[in-house]
Amino acid sequence: MLTLSLIPNTDAPRVVCERCRRPITDVSTARADQDHGYSSRLLAYHDSCTPEGIKPMSIADLGEQVKPIREEMSRLIQFHEDNNTITLHAGGYSYEVDLDQITEPIQLVGWAHQLCRKTWMRTDIAAAFIKMVCTSKGWQIGL
Repeated sequence: MLTLSLIPNTDAPRVVCERCRRPITDVSTARADQDHGYSSRLLAYHDSCTPEGIKPMSIADLGEQVKPIREEMSRLIQFHEDNNTITLHAGGYSYEVDLDQITEPIQLVGWAHQLCRKTWMRTDIAAAFIKMVCTSKGWQIGL
């Protein structure tokens, strides 16, 4: 266990909880661990956010949490089997992509790049677009 210390009245970066992202202002109610991933950084947590303080969620509760997200995504991105297109709706815009123009994965990269340059594009919509194209083409996404 590492010691977490804050420097009061300085312009030092504020320390935030890695789980809830709220600032840690009282070190007596926090703990810190070393991240042994790609970087050597200090991970700080409120005591109430540590695994001991996390309440397990049932599969049914998780499904209820995910349901509004799935409903929103089904409104934002739609596959039209009749004319082989995908329509994206975001930021007050509708954008249709003809899947007949995407015959190789490199063309999907080009479309994803073009869409990501749009001011209304969001990362979750871009990810759903890529997944939908790959599913319709039978292409594998993972490594």
